[in-house]
Amino acid sequence: MKRKINISIGEKIKSYRESKEFTQDQLSYESGVGQKTISYIENNERLPGLDTVYKLALAMKLDTLEICTLLVSCLLSFLENLRTLRHK
Repeated sequence: MKRKINISIGEKIKSYRESKEFTQDQLSYESGVGQKTISYIENNERLPGLDTVYKLALAMKLDTLEICTLLVSCLLSFLENLRTLRHK
């Protein structure tokens, strides 16, 4: 069984993608990130790296503030997962 990552970065990426009216396939083509990877990220099954978040943000033509928000969310999610793993 796949472990769900308890974060909101996937929901944020999905929300931005839908607001820009991109399908996952379109975002994959524009960003160079695989469609399955985008699906895993949006379903919080995989934590994206900063480089992946940046590629997705650029492909969606997000403004600087939106890009920074996504990158900070990604960092916070990573730190939260690290903290959770240390306490197991």
